[in-house]
Amino acid sequence: MTPFFLSQFLTFLTVEKRFSEHTITAYKKDIDQFFEFACIENEKDFLEIDYQIIRSWLVEMVEGSNSSRTVARKLSSLRTFFKWLQKEGVIETNPVVKIKSPKTSKRLPVYVREKEMSTDQVDCLFDNSFEGTRNKLIVELLYQTGVRLSELINLKTKDINSESIKVL
Repeated sequence: MTPFFLSQFLTFLTVEKRFSEHTITAYKKDIDQFFEFACIENEKDFLEIDYQIIRSWLVEMVEGSNSSRTVARKLSSLRTFFKWLQKEGVIETNPVVKIKSPKTSKRLPVYVREKEMSTDQVDCLFDNSFEGTRNKLIVELLYQTGVRLSELINLKTKDINSESIKVL
């Protein structure tokens, strides 16, 4: 029974959610690992899953060699799967609802050092064509103003005047 539900779920991710093939493969692997841990072999086993089994699986992963980021991703896969099962009417209560994700560390941003942005070094990256000048301006705007790439992409001519740039 569970492989049938899993294949339907993967089809849902592919067709309706339009997840990438890589993401779908990761979801399948995560859910298969959970089924193996919980010894899910038939419908009865599947319907007896509760939050304690899921917590035990998470504890085992944390105590193993898995990072908190990996554990959080695997929990997210299970969360999505059980939410879908509940929506489809296969289960009445979602056992993952009571479970919190482990805290993940924040990554420090990567930045360019000031000496790496000297005029000479930036000039040698681009030629004097229109595209080269445009690309140099893009790099300078990103570095000098700290705008996000999405903010830069959405800039309109009306947002720019001689003294300021209006970023939304």
